[in-house]
Amino acid sequence: MNFDQLEYFLKSAKYQNLSRAATELYVSHSALSKSIAALEAELNTRLFIRDKNTLHLTPAGRYLVEQGTYIQKIWHNTRQQIHFVENSIQGTITLCMPPLYETQIFATLSKIGMAHPDINFIFSHTEPLRIPDILQNKQADIGIGFSYLLPKDMEDFTCKNLFEDSFCVIVNPTHPLALRDVVSLKDLQKECIIFPPRVGTINTDMALLGKIVELYFPNYYNADGLEDVFFQIGINRGVSILPKSTMLGRNLGFKLLPISDVLETFYVCLIFKKANKNPLLPLILGALLSTFS
Repeated sequence: MNFDQLEYFLKSAKYQNLSRAATELYVSHSALSKSIAALEAELNTRLFIRDKNTLHLTPAGRYLVEQGTYIQKIWHNTRQQIHFVENSIQGTITLCMPPLYETQIFATLSKIGMAHPDINFIFSHTEPLRIPDILQNKQADIGIGFSYLLPKDMEDFTCKNLFEDSFCVIVNPTHPLALRDVVSLKDLQKECIIFPPRVGTINTDMALLGKIVELYFPNYYNADGLEDVFFQIGINRGVSILPKSTMLGRNLGFKLLPISDVLETFYVCLIFKKANKNPLLPLILGALLSTFS
């Protein structure tokens, strides 16, 4: 058993569906099915009972989930620590990402920076749609983007999901909507919508974003940046629609409301070129993956 097989098995167990697991892993359905079959053959036991499109764990499968999750975490931590014990680690790593996740990403990388002051971090803010091109042109080593914006042809890239996310409505706790537990898109037509910068470049493949574009907002405000979005919410100028995880690490006291007529989720993911030979890449990837696992 190798670590790819273990990851494939754990994702299949998590979603109980090969198609969904294959989509998250960015592999074909047949490749995932062959990997599971090879693992079952190696262990000489069945890990799943297949019922139409649903996978049910056998007792052996449940045990492997428990032990495999532990093994996977130990492996990520071990790889990270191996790099940490090398006192001469130095070099430059470049990351490109939208400004939404700075707080979480910077907190993780600052720990590496303190342990290894000779590592130089370069950050650039960019639109998620441009990340594959930036990586292809070697203008960055790692991109942090959204799964629903990735092009279909990702053969030259590796994608690792950090966490699952969804869009929500962010409101001031004194706003009338804060008295509710959920809102609908129709409710928002009466509100001033605070759009983050460059909202017009957002891909509308997701139903939520498509509906937002189709709706007519008679009252809206285009913010200069993410901090301006929060400022406008703070003075009750309006409400905003952002990924829920945007608020992680930000103690602003705002209320996050789910949107009743949109249930879709997406993944925030790490993207890098398979051919990238930057020696710092395993260290940075391991640190980020272990932080969000």
